[in-house]
Amino acid sequence: MKTSFVLTFIVLCAVDVLSVNGANITKSCKLPDGYVLVPGHGAYKLHTNLVTWDSARKSCVEEGAHLAIVDSPVELTIFQIYRSTNNLKSDSKGIWLGYHNQFELRQWITVLDEPFVAGKNVGWTPLIPNMPDNYGGNQHCARLIDGGLDDVECLGKYPYICEIAL
Repeated sequence: MKTSFVLTFIVLCAVDVLSVNGANITKSCKLPDGYVLVPGHGAYKLHTNLVTWDSARKSCVEEGAHLAIVDSPVELTIFQIYRSTNNLKSDSKGIWLGYHNQFELRQWITVLDEPFVAGKNVGWTPLIPNMPDNYGGNQHCARLIDGGLDDVECLGKYPYICEIAL
């Protein structure tokens, strides 16, 4: 008879199921307050206070998370739902996401130092021509608006989404 057991760890981490020597070990994690778990994708928290991109990034890190990155069409839908259900739908109320080009002009990367590939899971909004346009020469951070991303000044103030990746 095969015996399996479940071992539960209460730590701040992603949820995972491991198989060790034929036994299933489930890591169960206590998420920080306000995070919503979407199985198979991540845990997310919408902050509706208006802050700069760097303040948003720091806030997420302090919670053991990072500014949200769109890794799938499902995540894009989740983030757009956050916008529409929290009265953040107008473009003046975009949401900070974890994309920037603060180190090298036109070289967009994520807060995880991965290259941003436009169109992979999210692209630049088609509603504004020639995106990213670096309008005024100082647009180095990205916010989510209708249709996709918009490059804006990092000192602008917007709500943001933190993500704990699985």
